[in-house]
Amino acid sequence: KQWYQRRVAITAGNDTEETRVSWRGDGQYFSVSTVDSRGDQMYRVIRIWTREGLHTSTNEPAPGLEDSLSWKPSGNLIATTATSNNLHKVVFLERNGLRHGEFPLTLTEPNTAVSGVQWNCNSSVLAVVYEGLETSHVMLYTGSNYAWQLKQHYTYDVGNITLLWDPEEEFRFHITVDTRYICYQLSSIGFKCSNTTTLVIDDKQVLLTPMSKMCIPPPMSHCQLTTESTCNLISCLGDDVWLLCNDRTIYRFTNVSVSPGGARHPDEAYAMKKEF
Repeated sequence: KQWYQRRVAITAGNDTEETRVSWRGDGQYFSVSTVDSRGDQMYRVIRIWTREGLHTSTNEPAPGLEDSLSWKPSGNLIATTATSNNLHKVVFLERNGLRHGEFPLTLTEPNTAVSGVQWNCNSSVLAVVYEGLETSHVMLYTGSNYAWQLKQHYTYDVGNITLLWDPEEEFRFHITVDTRYICYQLSSIGFKCSNTTTLVIDDKQVLLTPMSKMCIPPPMSHCQLTTESTCNLISCLGDDVWLLCNDRTIYRFTNVSVSPGGARHPDEAYAMKKEF
């Protein structure tokens, strides 16, 4: 009884009440996310089982837990999502059911909900899929030093999409949009190195560090270039930095100096924005 009382009733608008199953990469364990009920109360519960069907653990209470579920192929974490005060976040669980960190999701568009999360084949990228009444979104996150950064953001003018990572190519994923099929092949995820200067995408910022002059561990940086929407692509030409953003705009930052001489502070750079 106390176990059920500690759990929080799900919100019908955020949960499909479907059962989700996700296997660990080596096939030795699998996780099952179900909705349990007690009287008029309903609860989202994640249980861990061996491949022989032996129940080993149940997740610790997580307020507002949703039905998204994906076990990291490397085996150390299970990803799911939760909502609280109309804010979404990704929650990580260990195999013993205990929580192992979380990070907030930045999308605040109304009438949207997380429909799924999915790891790529080498566990380096986590995809989060949003579905809404009129638009859908795919957001790709990577983690470093327990900090998670949004690297890619794709928007579609439809309310239903399906995403599947390629089982062999780490940066290739497949999407169905209504009757259309789209295959994305990325050369890298949110990183660019020009001479000795590194540029790293973090949602609406590009973190810039001249490695020849200083060594700053991520997610920190020497300075930042800021945009109004998520940056998806970086290109450098001389002392100019070009950024392609999710809202179909291009930013050109001049006088940035990504040459071996080092990087100037962004206050000294000049930004131009153009829509296409």
